[in-house]
Amino acid sequence: MTLTARLDVDLGRFALRDVTITVADGETVALLGPNGAGKTTALRAVMGLVDLDEGRVVLDDTVLDDRADGTWVPPEQRRIGAVFQHGLLFPHLTVLENVAFGPRSRGVGTKQARQAAHCWLEELDVAELARERPRSLSGGQAQRVALARALATEPRLLVLDEPLTALDASTRPEVRRALAKHLDAFDGSALVVAHDPIEAMALADRIIVIEDGGVTQEGTPTEVREQPKTRYVADVAGVNLYRGEASANGLRLANGEVIMSTEHLDGPAFAVVHPKAVALHANQPAGTPRNVWQGIVCHVDPEGDRSRVHVDAPVPITAEITAVARAELALAEGSDVWVSVKAAEVTLFPA
Repeated sequence: MTLTARLDVDLGRFALRDVTITVADGETVALLGPNGAGKTTALRAVMGLVDLDEGRVVLDDTVLDDRADGTWVPPEQRRIGAVFQHGLLFPHLTVLENVAFGPRSRGVGTKQARQAAHCWLEELDVAELARERPRSLSGGQAQRVALARALATEPRLLVLDEPLTALDASTRPEVRRALAKHLDAFDGSALVVAHDPIEAMALADRIIVIEDGGVTQEGTPTEVREQPKTRYVADVAGVNLYRGEASANGLRLANGEVIMSTEHLDGPAFAVVHPKAVALHANQPAGTPRNVWQGIVCHVDPEGDRSRVHVDAPVPITAEITAVARAELALAEGSDVWVSVKAAEVTLFPA
């Protein structure tokens, strides 16, 4: 295991509560969560930039921080490389000098540091920018240079704090692909803070979800996407999530409504329904759908050639329909509508 961290941080207005982060050798882990959840605070605690109130941080076999015995290693002595949102390149240095700064700060001679910098600039396809200064770089170029500077220190752990957030929409996919490639090839481990679920899913082997200062879910991108355990995770995954008590009769919600499924569980459980599996009707549907409710349209959100329709019903639900279907149903805020979901489209998993 490369990184093992247990973090308790009290900043007065905000606190991390028993947040545990592990990153295995060669693994990339993303911290995903809403703004203000504590992701960056956790990252800064691992780096030694935020004091722990309780907890322990171990990188490989080296204890970096232990509140129990007072051990604390300064940030500059930790084998951790960092890439931040805006790169934070030194404006008065050339690209080459920026990348060489890392090795030099760790005692490497000037000539050797510059040679290492050249190698990393070539590796990240920005060697032609070696003599440029940061102000002349595009956002994507600056982030590649920042990554080269971090990697040039030969870190055991690479931390990236929302590295794509500052990029424009046209640049982000290209830089994301390049970053994913280099993380795969990196001879170490990586911890990425992400606000964008697409970014987290694309870059990480495993995702740790942090909400309101605590860990609420952990798993592979597929597990997190297909089995969300909080409303936030369901929203970023774009699915309907319900929690209740499962039995042979279906999932009974707190309000007494029952969602039928062809799957069977007993005990506390979640039900997931993809919006594409939700059918909307002007009149009560005929046929054999086992889940049918009447409701009122709350919102209609167009998304390209489709729309997400939020319906206030005994089981509140969001449907995703085509523009043609929306026009045929004449859907608008306040419209009466019937909702149906086949039992086979309801996925259950234990809570």
